[in-house]
Amino acid sequence: MANNRKNVGKTPEGLEPVVIGQNKKPAEKVTLFILNDVEYQVPKKVDPRIGLRFAERLAEAQTENDQMVAQLTFVKELLGVEAYRALMDDPEVSPEDFDAVLELLQQVGLGKSEASKN
Repeated sequence: MANNRKNVGKTPEGLEPVVIGQNKKPAEKVTLFILNDVEYQVPKKVDPRIGLRFAERLAEAQTENDQMVAQLTFVKELLGVEAYRALMDDPEVSPEDFDAVLELLQQVGLGKSEASKN
């Protein structure tokens, strides 16, 4: 058993290990909304796993409530905690403002553009 421990973390001779998570460039961001002179941004290219998780949650949803939870989770994942709280807590945010933010969020998060709507 002690011999096995010596080989932990080593690759077979002639092979290079797969290095994950290094040399990442900061994600390019776009401003989604401005509230009280603070810009709230989301990544320009959203991690496709977020969309896939959303699609899976919707597919598994058995009730309207399940669908709402899936949508809320999607919004929270894309916005991030700070932006989500800002929208939720500020009394200046109207239902129309929130709908406009959700529309933009959907376009960014699911890759929808104006061109694809026509």
